[in-house]
Amino acid sequence: MNPIFIKACEKEIEANTKKKGPWVDWKPSRKEVTQELMWHVAKLNCAVLSGAHKGMQEGAADVANICEKIHRMSQLHEDSRKMLKDHYGDFVGYKGDWREK
Repeated sequence: MNPIFIKACEKEIEANTKKKGPWVDWKPSRKEVTQELMWHVAKLNCAVLSGAHKGMQEGAADVANICEKIHRMSQLHEDSRKMLKDHYGDFVGYKGDWREK
């Protein structure tokens, strides 16, 4: 991955940490992370359409960071499922639906 892009992602996390608190402490629900993603994609879309290069860079970094958070949430979910399966066996009635609560 482009090191300049990675640095931009890190810069956005640092800026957001000052406003919102530590990134690692943000444990959003699926609804909250989806809303954040949609908001930042909309902002990125506006920046791209208007040709606002700084907004494109910041927006792309924000969207990437949220996608990384979603990926991490998925990993934690799978790790938890594996741990429970190893301890309790197969879940009765589990169909692998991503919408499960």
